[in-house]
Amino acid sequence: MSNHLGNHDITTSNSTVSLTQQLISIRNQYPALRTGSFMTLLADDASDIYSFGRFENTNRIAVVLNNDTARKSVTVPVSKLSVVDGSTMTDQITGTTYTVQNGSVTVSVNGHYGAILTK
Repeated sequence: MSNHLGNHDITTSNSTVSLTQQLISIRNQYPALRTGSFMTLLADDASDIYSFGRFENTNRIAVVLNNDTARKSVTVPVSKLSVVDGSTMTDQITGTTYTVQNGSVTVSVNGHYGAILTK
């Protein structure tokens, strides 16, 4: 796909377009992201971190958002989503897998970025 907008060529190789396509694909793959129940898992204004869960019968998903410029290590209480210790959750953006310990997963999130953890 290639379009022309003003003085800028827009192609699918553009990283923003590529990320948007990836996010759309993830949303389409997991019904809980579209219609599942919602709950806040973590809200830390001082660290500019927000995490929420989406869930339904078959999916348990934790979304972690970092609104700071710096990379952050974030401990997310996924036990609120009924995810048990020893379970693994995979970040659908990076492919990184995390193991639930003490009811939480600790995720490293780049600045102004996020993670979508699926069980």
